[in-house]
Amino acid sequence: MQDETTYSGILGGLGRFKTAMDANIAELEHLAPSNGRFGNRLSQAQGLAFDQAAAIAAKQERSQELKVIVDDLKLQATVLRKAVRQYYGTRSEKLKEFGLQPFRGRKVSGRTQPDEPPTPPTTE
Repeated sequence: MQDETTYSGILGGLGRFKTAMDANIAELEHLAPSNGRFGNRLSQAQGLAFDQAAAIAAKQERSQELKVIVDDLKLQATVLRKAVRQYYGTRSEKLKEFGLQPFRGRKVSGRTQPDEPPTPPTTE
């Protein structure tokens, strides 16, 4: 039991200990009150562990639902962005209001001299 690190493993070991205590309570009559309190706390802990597992499962379900909705929203936003771009035009500065980049032309490269053509090899 000491190697267990998960609540379910620990509670399983404690449950087996409680079963052994209950089976031998006749020999351990002086521990009966403590065994009763131990059993109550063990039941409480098992109930909380069950509630926690249910909450984790519900959280996972909500996360999956949220992912589906966000994916759908992303698709809808793409369609709406295209429609806005079509309505206002690709060069309109109004696109900035929607978080879209207007087309402002291609940047001219900084080259001032054209590349020299390679000289053909001489065959002598």
